[in-house]
Amino acid sequence: MKQQLLLFTLISLLALQVQSCKKSGSDDTTTTAATTLFFQDYVNGTLWTPTTNNTVLTYNATAKTKTLICTATNISNYDKLVFSIVIAAANAADNTFTPQTYAVDGSAVTAMYYVLNANNIYTAVGKLTGGSIVISTFDSTANTMTGTFNFSFIKNNYDTYGNVMSITSNGITAGQFNNLPFTFVKQ
Repeated sequence: MKQQLLLFTLISLLALQVQSCKKSGSDDTTTTAATTLFFQDYVNGTLWTPTTNNTVLTYNATAKTKTLICTATNISNYDKLVFSIVIAAANAADNTFTPQTYAVDGSAVTAMYYVLNANNIYTAVGKLTGGSIVISTFDSTANTMTGTFNFSFIKNNYDTYGNVMSITSNGITAGQFNNLPFTFVKQ
C-alpha cells in the first residue's frame, strides 16, 4: 500500500511539474502577429507586403453605387497594387458590402499592379487577364474586412519595329487581407 501511495504521489508531483513548465508567451506573440496581419500576397512567387495601405468605400449618390478601392504600396520595392469593386447601392447610409467572390471583369471589378519607372511614374506591368477578389467578412461597424485575392497580367514586349518579341507574365497569388481597415465616404 505504501508503494502505491508513493507511486501516486510521484506521478502527481510529476504531473504538477509538467503542468507548470509551460512555454512563455512566445505562442501568444505568434498568434497576435497572425491576427494583426493586414495585407500580403506573392508577386511572381516572392512574398510582397505593402508599407502603406489605403482602403476606401465610397458611396456615390449620383450614380447610386458603392466603390471599394484598395491601394497597397511598398515604398522600398517601388511598386503598388490597386484593386476596386463597384456595386449598386440604394442609399448613402448603407456602408455594407456583400461577402462573396468578385470575378475580375475589367469594369466593375478591376486590378492593376504598378512599378515605379526611371521617371518616378508608376507604370502598369501589363494588361489584366484574370483573377478574383473574395470578401469573406465585412464588418460595417468596425470598418474592417477580411478576404483573399489573385490576379494575372501579361505584357507584350516589342522591338523597335513594333514586332512582339516576347510576352511577360506577372502573377499576384495567395493574396490576403485580414481585418483590413477601411474608410467610408459619402459623395
